[in-house]
Amino acid sequence: SESAITYPPVTSIVRIAVRAANLYDENKQPVLEMSLGTVLPQTGTEGDMIEVVTPLGKGYIDQSAAILPFAGTNAGETMVEMARQFLGERYLWGGTSSYGFDCSGFAYTLHRVLGFDIPRDADDQQENGLPLAPEEILPGDLVFFAYDHGTGYVHHVGMYIGNGQMIESRTPGAKVDIAELTEMKFASEFAGFRRYWR
Repeated sequence: SESAITYPPVTSIVRIAVRAANLYDENKQPVLEMSLGTVLPQTGTEGDMIEVVTPLGKGYIDQSAAILPFAGTNAGETMVEMARQFLGERYLWGGTSSYGFDCSGFAYTLHRVLGFDIPRDADDQQENGLPLAPEEILPGDLVFFAYDHGTGYVHHVGMYIGNGQMIESRTPGAKVDIAELTEMKFASEFAGFRRYWR
């Protein structure tokens, strides 16, 4: 009979906090690349590496891969700083990784890195979280857009970065960019702000 593989107890959850990081096998050889936001159970440390459990078995990541390279004065500012490194990255429908994002996947992944679990899709993101008045918004808050002058189906979300601007992964064929909230298309479809970070 096959014996079950046993692992040491999980000591914590590790999140990949950099754009991409190597996963190493037991011989410390790189076996694949993991994207920002990947969540792994940690079972220990070995030198400057973290021992993790993966679908491939026991593996290791560099400790530095789990340390945020950006630090704002709060979680919202930290997410904005993380987001800026993806300016110019392609839109990818269904994308939730640093290989490409769709609009809600971008917001979802940035929150996930900091341990805030939010809904995956823009319409669900808009129905949850803390509703905000325009004068309350801060960098890191989400801004939503809907058809029928903002009253219909929510089709887009961006992250407010300050100064009346948002960072977003707009549409197929486009890249992550910064847009003005007053841009005519957006102003006419505005559907509210939400905050998920604390």
